[in-house]
Amino acid sequence: MKTAQYNNFAEVVKLLDLHKVEYVVMRNYSGLMTEDLFINGHADIDILCECSTKFAEVVNATQCLPNDFTHYYIYINNKKVSLDLRHVGDGYYDTKWQKSILCSKVKHQDGFYIMDKVNLFYTLAYHATIQKKSISADYLTTFRQLSADLNIDLPSNDSATDLVMILEKFMVSNGYQYTYTQDKTVILNRKNIITKSLIKKDIRLKARHWKFDTFVRIIEILVSIKHFLRI
Repeated sequence: MKTAQYNNFAEVVKLLDLHKVEYVVMRNYSGLMTEDLFINGHADIDILCECSTKFAEVVNATQCLPNDFTHYYIYINNKKVSLDLRHVGDGYYDTKWQKSILCSKVKHQDGFYIMDKVNLFYTLAYHATIQKKSISADYLTTFRQLSADLNIDLPSNDSATDLVMILEKFMVSNGYQYTYTQDKTVILNRKNIITKSLIKKDIRLKARHWKFDTFVRIIEILVSIKHFLRI
């Protein structure tokens, strides 16, 4: 099946609305309806949806790899746009949390759905501290803005520990857990997790992540050795 071609993201949104697809664009959506989507020839749209296969079918997206139900692509204005379709039950966030996010979604002024401010703050905190090795400066700016809007007391020292403490208080109050994702390329940064008992036990996914992380570390070591020998 030929990959869909669109003139702009607004055409995608119309299809999603027509077929009543449950979704939110998770982050970095400020330029979604403009040419800024294609800055530096790089375009990734991070989406949480109820069902990735339904979403992909509605917009006629193509899988990046066979049996990969997360990474898809379409074409907008003749340029390839990657869609990262995180879906309920995939472990990207706790399933209960994913369902809550979709239930409390709000409509952006440009017509697509996004998270409410509460879920945006805490999912970004989770993404920046648990799914990344370090917190980017852009996220820190966003945290300060959202914390002011939500009256969250955010320490000014930019500490991952302080942010995780705030995150875990929210998770415990809502019954959410840390989860290993089905996408092994998304890490679970256990070093930043304060309350290890909040990690959902999943031996199969934990082993899968361990194998992948070990493989990546070996490659990094080999690259370092190769670079050293060239000096």
